[in-house]
Amino acid sequence: MLPDIAEEAVQLEAFERLPEGVDLDTLRKHFTLTTEDLEEVEQCRGAINKLGFAVQLCTLRWQGYFLRDTCGVPEMTLEIVASQLGLLAIPIEDYPQNEKTRWEHLERIREHLGFSRCDDTQRQRLLDHLVEMAQGLPRSTALRQAAWRWLQTQKIVRPGRTTLRDIITAAREAALQQVYSLLFDRLAPGQREQIDALLVVPAAPETAACTEIDSPSRSRLEQYKTLPRKESPEAVLAVLARLVAIGELGLAILRWVKR
Repeated sequence: MLPDIAEEAVQLEAFERLPEGVDLDTLRKHFTLTTEDLEEVEQCRGAINKLGFAVQLCTLRWQGYFLRDTCGVPEMTLEIVASQLGLLAIPIEDYPQNEKTRWEHLERIREHLGFSRCDDTQRQRLLDHLVEMAQGLPRSTALRQAAWRWLQTQKIVRPGRTTLRDIITAAREAALQQVYSLLFDRLAPGQREQIDALLVVPAAPETAACTEIDSPSRSRLEQYKTLPRKESPEAVLAVLARLVAIGELGLAILRWVKR
């Protein structure tokens, strides 16, 4: 696994758990159970189930998602919740005992707090929102945070990382296509041909003398984007010649117009 991919995976893993280092006042604010909460908790059997249920309930209300599991819940969090239930702050790694219990508990919590499932309809709504956002925030990290904010504002349970990743990818692709379409429709006659010509890779001549930034094995667009490897009079002249060539394309008259 590449370092940047591995780092992103660690970050995503962290965001599916309770944040570390939260101060006591914040924990008390978000993990204080209401009378209605306590009535829901009391329907659970056993101390572990009650603690786990209460932790998941407070997590959804605070963060907008359910914990994938209850391993590694901060000790202070358990103490605050357990004290309200009249229980010892015992570990809850074994919560729940089976998937049936987990499903029943999470559904009951969701309905109790008035959250919606992230079903096909809600995923399409999220996709539409992110497509609009992606035109100004193309990076995955920014879109992921925007998705989290929107889901929590709309009181929709945050989906798993794979589902969210697929939605973000689709949003980026759709937004990019919209930008391409908008630019393409506003091109003047002849400009489309000029842009297409920038992408053509010319056949390399048998003998050619070229500068370090103007290679015949690259398209003109790639040559325009390539920076010189070192400072030299030849490199400066090549950059100036490139700027003149770009100006002669006549594409500077394009303007971004939001429809």
